[in-house]
Amino acid sequence: MSSMKTYICLDIGGTYIKHGLLTETGEILIKGKIPTRAKEGGQAVFEQAVELVEGYLEKKKTSAISEKETDFLRVDREEPFPVSLDERPDTEKHSESDFIRQTQVETDLSEADEIAVEMQDHTGKISGIAISTAGMVAPATGTILHASDAIPGYAGISYKAYMEENFHLPCAVENDVNCAGLAESISGAGKGSRINLCLTVGTGIGGCLVVDGKVFHGASNSACEVGYMHLAPGAFQDEAATSALVRRVTERKKAEVWDGFRIFEAAKAGDPICQEELDRLADLLGMGIANICFVINPERIILGGGIMEQEAYMKPRIEAALEKYLVPQIWKHTTVCMAAYQNNAGMLGALYHLQAELSVGISWGQKTFCPQHQIYVTIQGSF
Repeated sequence: MSSMKTYICLDIGGTYIKHGLLTETGEILIKGKIPTRAKEGGQAVFEQAVELVEGYLEKKKTSAISEKETDFLRVDREEPFPVSLDERPDTEKHSESDFIRQTQVETDLSEADEIAVEMQDHTGKISGIAISTAGMVAPATGTILHASDAIPGYAGISYKAYMEENFHLPCAVENDVNCAGLAESISGAGKGSRINLCLTVGTGIGGCLVVDGKVFHGASNSACEVGYMHLAPGAFQDEAATSALVRRVTERKKAEVWDGFRIFEAAKAGDPICQEELDRLADLLGMGIANICFVINPERIILGGGIMEQEAYMKPRIEAALEKYLVPQIWKHTTVCMAAYQNNAGMLGALYHLQAELSVGISWGQKTFCPQHQIYVTIQGSF
């Protein structure tokens, strides 16, 4: 039985929404994942997030969000007033994906029921909602500023306002790569380092800069969007992401589409094309990372994403490329690490972000986590 404070944590990606109940120390009590209804757009993804929170709070789980509950669903940057379901065009309300959507809603609600059953074993007070999500985020408002076509219509969705208004719990929202970087910097591969550059390499390349335990957001909450960085003949992620590796191998093989796992297995077995393309990928990653290092001079480079699970194969090749492209003064003071948390990093980083936001205005005697100093402190007074 758990008696300490707990937090609902969501990690919203283009493929899955990972969710869990975490303690104030980061222990995962419950966790699961559901497929993201990304192709149905931002509203559908928002509904999934709300349904999951309802499951943890043992709220109603028998229907999707009602029209009355959508006042805080969306804050459009061109339209200052919230948009409700009633105002959506008929073409959106009655699309050909209605049947698929209904099937998925049933799946989600079953997940919520399972959560409610598991919650019976945990008596700790739920003290907040922490969300990690794809897209550029304005943490102060918990609003999505920009998102790729992977989740159409996601820009403008405002989680924080809805969650706090309807569930009466503090809610904090942060970009998923920033959350992963925060988790690694506070208690993972970057612990003890002042300046960490965290990169996730997958379909694209995401970046995060953490300085003294805090994410550097930049002037418009868009810092470290390194995937868009120019690396001839295209963008960094167009040339050095896993998707680029798969594309090049498939083109050279002139056969069926390969995947990353198959490419690594073939390379280890001696396939010259796969070996050449992995060497090329490592070199391009090294070149792009070196360019970033010349600007920010990090102590540690933390690499995550599925491809980085092949540490024995990839790490020495990336290090060799970095040594080639960096000047000695920078290279000898830079360490390459593989991410420690992988799939749980988003939820854990979301928790740390929420705790950092809650570290002001705390009541007398409350114990809270201080990300900057990586310790738990008891506040003697409020401020």
